[in-house]
Amino acid sequence: MEKKKDLSQLAYTYLIDQLIAKELEPGNLIEPRDIAQQLEISISPVNKALHLLAHEGFVKIIPRKGSFVANSNPSSLMDQMMLREAIECQAARIYYGAPVMESKADLIKIAEKLEKTSTSYKEHWEFEIEYHSLLVSLSGCSSLIRSFKNNIHLSFFLSINIYYDKAMENQSHIELTEKLTVNNPNKSEKYIREHLRSGKPAFLHNLILVGDKSWEKI
Repeated sequence: MEKKKDLSQLAYTYLIDQLIAKELEPGNLIEPRDIAQQLEISISPVNKALHLLAHEGFVKIIPRKGSFVANSNPSSLMDQMMLREAIECQAARIYYGAPVMESKADLIKIAEKLEKTSTSYKEHWEFEIEYHSLLVSLSGCSSLIRSFKNNIHLSFFLSINIYYDKAMENQSHIELTEKLTVNNPNKSEKYIREHLRSGKPAFLHNLILVGDKSWEKI
């Protein structure tokens, strides 16, 4: 049982890497047999991986037609960015103060890399994921950590297929690290929310959510 789980995880990780690298693009048909042959495994764990990816939003399975890479659109990206904000703001209310101080050196090290890669979109995202994953992990909440892991990778997948060549313009991660050492959950939540919204791509600013409400009005 454990071996089967490991093989499905192998297939899952391989497919995620292919999606992030844009080797598999929106609308592409994914052939389970081809993936199985490349990984030298049976087709069963590949199918399990595809069903998990479909559940997470990366893949769309159409009966009798096959598994296709999901399409990317601004509304889907907005959904994931709103979910990310909710996860990170809640995490910030848990890890504020001492946990950030204890991991400050590691956070600053990643933040410094981020400052140097502002013009490289893909590389910037990789460090962005590393930095914010560390932050969320400081909450010690397994549900938040697990939800964030899926959310951030899906957000990356959606964004590289919508505005891949556009540079990120977040507020400084070094300054954010300093701010999050504050011993106040309300301020910690406020700082992470402001940071996340500063990096929101311009075309999402006025995207209508419900009625006449945009994200800017929430």
